[in-house]
Parts: sequence; structure tokens; C-alpha cells
Amino acid sequence: LKNALEAFSPVTEQLDPFGIYQSIFAVQQAWLNAPEQWVDAIREFWDNYCHTCADLGDHNTEGHSHLLHLPNSDSRFVDPAWDESPFFHSVKQQYQLWEKWLDHTIKHSPNVDEHTRSKAKFWVKQYTHMLSPSNFFFLNPEAMSKAIATQGHSLLEGQKLFLQDAEKQEVSMVSPNFSVGKNLATTPGTVIYRNAILELIYYTPVTTEVYKTPLLFI
Repeated sequence: LKNALEAFSPVTEQLDPFGIYQSIFAVQQAWLNAPEQWVDAIREFWDNYCHTCADLGDHNTEGHSHLLHLPNSDSRFVDPAWDESPFFHSVKQQYQLWEKWLDHTIKHSPNVDEHTRSKAKFWVKQYTHMLSPSNFFFLNPEAMSKAIATQGHSLLEGQKLFLQDAEKQEVSMVSPNFSVGKNLATTPGTVIYRNAILELIYYTPVTTEVYKTPLLFI
């Protein structure tokens, strides 16, 4: 299998220039080479999954696996309905358990270098965030409540924005209406690095004293 991957390396580099699937496949292959550890990892996930199903609304994780110590500060689930409703609480817990388990298995993948792990972790995180229940209307109590409160106007506004993005063939992340001095800065700067993904801008200092290590804003 390793020889086959090396033979197709030029092709995969063209199809996957950022190494998304290469890094994920490396982690998968590492676990397949350690079947006993992989079975233990799956068993741990399944045991915790069954626990979340059996104890709907139970926030007590004492004595259980570290996987059940789920984050309480996730901004996607701040609405009280995520905890007050047994259904939505279960949806949130099972999703967070799955997300944390994937992160844990990548972090502890055997015989994988840290750089490959970091790449796999980053790309898997994009995938799991995309599948968050907060991104789906009928799994998001906050979106459903807002639709009821606005008598459906929030859905119409969302559909309007979706059609605008579809027409432009790009997803709008910010408002297109910029105004200098209000939501657009004009600090002098220079592009010191550029590639297909980003531009690195060095802004000209406006004070007489500056920190030795510059701040990085993303």
C-alpha cells in the first residue's frame, strides 16, 4: 500500500495540493497498523456514546472517561435550550463527544509525526465544524426560536443572503459596505509575503516605541 501511494504521489499532489487527504490518510493508516489500540479507542467511544444516550440531561461526568468532560464554553451552544431540552442536550453531547473523540484519536495516533498530526487535526476540525448541529435548522433550537419570534422573517432573510452568495458564487463573511474610519482602517502597510491562501501585511508603526515581537492578527 505504501509503495502504491508513493507511485501515485505526483497525481495526489495535483489533486490535493494542501495535503488534506494525505495527512488524514496517514493517521488512518497508523491506526490500522495498531489494530488492538484501534479497537480500544472504538470501544471507549462506544461506551461513552451509550452513556450519553442512557443519561439524557445528566451533567455529572464523575467517574467516567475523559471524553465525557465536554466543553461548556462552546459558543455554538450558548442558547439555554441546548441544555434545557433533553433532545437538544443529547444532540449536543453526542456531537461534542464525536468531535472530541476524533481530536483525541488524531492526537494519539501511533508513529505519526507532529506536523502530519497537526495538519490532519486542522482539516478534520473544519469538517466537524461544518457538520455541527448548530448549522442545521431543525437541530438548532436558537434558529427555530428566532424563526417563530420573527414569524419566519429570519428564514426569508437567510434565503435572501443564500441567493446573493449563490449569484456571486462565493460565501460572504462580512458586510460589503465599508466606510473609511468606521469599519475600514487605512493604516499604511506593505505586503511582505503572499501565496495562494494568504497575504501577510506589515503595518507601519504609528508610535515612537513598539514591541520587539510584532502582534499577529488573523
